[in-house]
Amino acid sequence: MKRSSWQLLLIPGAALVGALLVVPLVMLADMSLHRYVPFAPSIVVGGYTLDSYLIFFNPVEAYLRVLYDTLAISLYSVVLTILLGFSIAHFLARTKHVRMRKLVMSITIASFFTGTLVRVYSWVIMLGQGGVVNTVLYALGFERLRLIGTDTAIILGLIHSSLSLAILVLVGSIRNVDPSVEQAAWTLGADPITTFIRITLPLSMPGILAAFVILYAWDATAFLVPMILGAGTHLFIANLIYDKFMSTTNFPMGSAISVVFILISLLFFSLSSALAKKLGRTTHD
Repeated sequence: MKRSSWQLLLIPGAALVGALLVVPLVMLADMSLHRYVPFAPSIVVGGYTLDSYLIFFNPVEAYLRVLYDTLAISLYSVVLTILLGFSIAHFLARTKHVRMRKLVMSITIASFFTGTLVRVYSWVIMLGQGGVVNTVLYALGFERLRLIGTDTAIILGLIHSSLSLAILVLVGSIRNVDPSVEQAAWTLGADPITTFIRITLPLSMPGILAAFVILYAWDATAFLVPMILGAGTHLFIANLIYDKFMSTTNFPMGSAISVVFILISLLFFSLSSALAKKLGRTTHD
């Protein structure tokens, strides 16, 4: 088939992407530049202005604080998730116990397909005022703690919701590390810790970076976890966007927040892609 024929086959897919992705993004950007008119008969009535962006970046407003909480809490949870996920993935990739590997992998896959709402409310049962943790503390003579509505509760919820995904991403990367390389290091006198730091970890870095990017995008766009475990005291960007669109019907402000977050995400993915290419060249060399 000629090259021109292959290019013609791309037209339906390109048109579909343009209709479902590019056009809505353009409309979102256009909406963000309109002036908000309360109780207007239409969602697009005000003239063009940068008011929504100026309000968002105004230090007096709370929007920058929500953005900081979203990025910071997501970063903490991703780092902890990768640390936990890497240890489990390393076990799955290196263990010789077939039954144990199948059991752990089955639990991981089952957890992956468990709904986020179920996972979140399991933490409400654990961390609530009458939950398991506070019941144990009270039985031991300690005061009950307010755990729901804290950063810790949100981080635990995010870790739980993304740990299985981290394991599934990391296990493939660790399996790609040739075990004979590790065995050669042991033969030359390296202890297991040195082998892990000097051999296994560097060769697994592309997979770790891929997991970091996926998990960060997963956690930073979380909606149910901060809404329920944050108990209204900790909002993420997704909650703020929902509030602007659905509660206050401030479509220009909601659109402006969405555009800012999309641009931040694109910058993050660009930097991650550049770092991944650099790590790939270093690993190849």
